[in-house]
Amino acid sequence: MVPLVSSRFFYSLEQAGLSLDQEQQQAVQHLRGPLQVIAGPGSGKTRVITARTAALIAAGVNPHAILVLTFTRAAANEMKERLPNLAIIGRQARAVTMCTFHSLCYKLLEAYQGRSPAVVSQGQQRRWIQESLRRQQEDAHPDQVEELLHTISYNKNHNIDFSAVRHQRTLLARVWGDYEAAKEAARMLDYDDLLLDTYRLLREKPQLLRSLRRRWQYIMVDEFQDTNLVQYELLKLLAAPANNLCVVGDIDQAIYAWRAAEPRLLLQFQRDFPDSPQVQLTSNYRSTPPIIELAKRLIVHNKLRHPTAMQAVRQGNIAPRLFRPSDEWAEAKAVLSMLKQCQTNKIPLEEMAILYRVNSQARPLVSLLMEANIPFSLREKGLLDLDHWVIREVHAFLRLLVDPTDTTSFLQVGRRQLRLQEEASDYLYRLIRRSGGQITPWDAYQQLPREYADISRLKQLQRHLATARTLLPSSALKYYLENMGFGSYLEWAATHHGYPVDHYCNLCDDLLPDLRRFTSVRAYLNHIDRMLQALQQETAGGGVNLMTLHRAKGLEFEAVWIIGIVKGLLPHSLSQTADEIEEERRLLYVGCTRAKDYLHLLAPRSYRGEEAEESPFLAEAFGAQFASQLGPSSSGQAAPAPQRAQSAAAVAGGRYATAEQAAHSANTQPPPQAGQSVRHYHLGLGTIVSCTRQQAGGKDFHVLTIDFPARTGFKLHWELSLEMGIVDALQRS
Repeated sequence: MVPLVSSRFFYSLEQAGLSLDQEQQQAVQHLRGPLQVIAGPGSGKTRVITARTAALIAAGVNPHAILVLTFTRAAANEMKERLPNLAIIGRQARAVTMCTFHSLCYKLLEAYQGRSPAVVSQGQQRRWIQESLRRQQEDAHPDQVEELLHTISYNKNHNIDFSAVRHQRTLLARVWGDYEAAKEAARMLDYDDLLLDTYRLLREKPQLLRSLRRRWQYIMVDEFQDTNLVQYELLKLLAAPANNLCVVGDIDQAIYAWRAAEPRLLLQFQRDFPDSPQVQLTSNYRSTPPIIELAKRLIVHNKLRHPTAMQAVRQGNIAPRLFRPSDEWAEAKAVLSMLKQCQTNKIPLEEMAILYRVNSQARPLVSLLMEANIPFSLREKGLLDLDHWVIREVHAFLRLLVDPTDTTSFLQVGRRQLRLQEEASDYLYRLIRRSGGQITPWDAYQQLPREYADISRLKQLQRHLATARTLLPSSALKYYLENMGFGSYLEWAATHHGYPVDHYCNLCDDLLPDLRRFTSVRAYLNHIDRMLQALQQETAGGGVNLMTLHRAKGLEFEAVWIIGIVKGLLPHSLSQTADEIEEERRLLYVGCTRAKDYLHLLAPRSYRGEEAEESPFLAEAFGAQFASQLGPSSSGQAAPAPQRAQSAAAVAGGRYATAEQAAHSANTQPPPQAGQSVRHYHLGLGTIVSCTRQQAGGKDFHVLTIDFPARTGFKLHWELSLEMGIVDALQRS
C-alpha cells in the first residue's frame, strides 16, 4: 500500500473538524487500485468516504472523474453537504458525482437512449398483476400479487429476465409476460429495469462503456453488503481495467437478502480483485463497552462473516438489560414506564427509539403513547398493519355492526359472506349511486339479477350481524372467525399461499388484546380512527421514534428498546434455513448497535395469548449472564415453542371451526381419490390428479392436486375447502 496522502492533508481535515484515526487514515491513503473497507457499526464509514474523496481531489484527480454510489438519497445528500465545507478542496467537490445506483442508471438511460424513462409506481405494478391474474381466472389475492411482484423483482436483480421463463407453462411465466407487455404498452420501466437495462446498454455498446470508463476513473461504493448481482456486474464493467474501485461495507449488517442483496459478494470481492488490500475499521465511536461486548457475543455465532475486533472508544458501564414482561401489553407498559424515567433523566424523546421485527408489534405502544399524550414518530408508512387486507376485512365487519348502511363495509364483508364477485359488486354500487344514496346496500342486493343474488345468504348474514351486535368487541371478532367462517377462510388462504396455517389468524389474535379494552364496538372503532389520524400526521420533531429493525439501520439513539425478542418473531417463524437464521441474528445485531448509552431488550412470556419462548439469540448475547438476567421464574427449563393446541375440530374444519362443523365435514364426504371430479366455486369443474394424506395435531387431513381447464396442478386443502363451500361437491367420475 503506497501512501499518496501527506500528513499535512490529514492536519487540514482535522482543522475542518474531520479528524481520522489510524485505520481510517489507512483507508484514505490507498487511492489507486481496488480496496475493501470493512466498516463496523459506528466506525465512521461516511467520514472515510468523504475524506477519501477529498484526498483524491487533493492528489490532483479531476472531481468529474470521481463516482460515489450509495443506497439511499439521504446518504448521498449527507456527503454532498460535507464535502464543500472542506477548505482543502472547496467548490471543486460539487463536480463529484454522488448518487444512488438507481439514480445513476436513470441518468445514463436518459442520456444515451434518447428519452427520459417513465418509472412505474408500485400501485400500477400491482394493478397490472391483478389484471393478469383475473384474465387467467386466478385468485388476485393481495399476497399472491405481492409474491409474484417480489419473484419478478428478485429474478431481475439476479440478472434473470422474462426470456428465461418465456416458454414455461407456469403461472409466473404467464403473469410476468402480461406484466412486461403492459409496461411496454405504457412505455414505462420499473426500478429493476433501470439496473438491468443499463447493464445491457453497457454490454451492447462498448464505445459508450469506454467513454464512461474514461469519465469515472475512481469509484467508491457505500453499504456494499447491500449490493445485488446486477449492481456488482455494473461496477465491474465500469471499474475495469484500472479497477480503482473502493467498496465499503460490513457483512454483519447485511439484512436485505429478501431484496436480492448478496452479502457474499463482500466475501467474494478479494477473489475477484486479488490485489485488493482489506482495511478494517474496528473503533466504534457510538456505543459504550457493555453494548459492544453484547453485540460481539451475539454476532460471533454467524459463520458468514469477516472476523473483526470491534472496540468501543467511548466510556460507560451501564449494561444492557433484559426484561420478561407477562405479555405484549405488559411489555408496552414497561417500555412506557422506562421511557418516562428517561425523560426525567433529561434524555430527549427524539434520542429514544423503540424497535421491533414487524409493524403490528407497535400497536400496543401507539395506543399507550396516545393515551399518555407522548409525541411519537412512526418511521414506516405501513400503519401498523392496519392496512393489511385481513385487518381491513375485520374492521369492515365491525363497522357494519355499527352502521349497516355502510356500503364499502357491506361490499367488503359480502365478498365472502355473500360470495359477491367484482361484477356483482360494481352492479350493486351503481344501483346505490343511481338512487342518489336513497337505498341501502341491503335493498340494492335484493335488486341484483338472480345470477348475482342469494337471498338465503343475505338473511343468514342479517342473523349473524344481529347476534354479533349483542357481543363485546372481542367476542364479536371471535364470532366472525368461528361462526361466520372467516377463520376457516384465513387458514385455507394461508396454506393456499404457502404460509403456516395460522399466518393470517395471528393478525386477528393481535387485535384481541386491544379489543378487550373496550366495552363497545363503536368505542373501539373511534379509537382506531384516532390512531389512523395520529399515524398520518407527522410529528414535528421531538417525538420518540418507533420503527422496525430494518428501518433503524444507519441510525443511532441514546436509548433503545427492542421488543418481542421471542421465537417466532426474532428469529421470525418464516426464517428456516441457516442463511435466514444468520440474517435474523444480524438484524438483532443491527438493532443493538443503534444504542449509544442505554439498551433494553424485552421478551414477553406470552404472545398472542400463547406461552412464548425467549429467542435463542438472547442466550448468545448475554452469555454466562443469561440465567441471572432471566430472573428466578425463567431460569429453569425452557418453555415450549408457541403452539396452539388443536382439537379435532381445529384440524378438520380449521382453527376457528366448531365441533359440529368438523363432524359435518368428516361424516358427509368420503375420502377423495385420484380420478374423481370436483367443482370449485371459482375455477369450475376439475379432476383430482393426486390426494396426499397429511397429519397435524394427531389428526389426518388431505391435500388434493387438481387439474382445472384454466389452471393445472392446483393444490387444495380438502376438509377446509368443504367446510367453507369452496368445493361444492365431489363426485365419482
